[in-house]
Amino acid sequence: MSRCGQGLMGLLLALSGSASAEVCYGPAVASGTTPTADTVFTCPTAGTQTINTLAQSGWRMVKLLPVSLGGTQTAAQLVIQRPADRVFGNGFDP
Repeated sequence: MSRCGQGLMGLLLALSGSASAEVCYGPAVASGTTPTADTVFTCPTAGTQTINTLAQSGWRMVKLLPVSLGGTQTAAQLVIQRPADRVFGNGFDP
């Protein structure tokens, strides 16, 4: 592999582990009910929080979609991502 190819491979490997993600769920509600700022989501490691408190804790909202629980019940599924801590804003170490 060329030196450039090795560098690109190393960069891709570094970026693949640069963030953590979680799938969170809101409470069961009637179908067609839209989550609000007061909706509380339960996440594996982020805990039980609203979208606002998740954002204040450094989580980014990736995707929000309804999940059918059967019958007329749905729940909001929220995918969140937290970028890895970095020394500089551009992601490069000194």
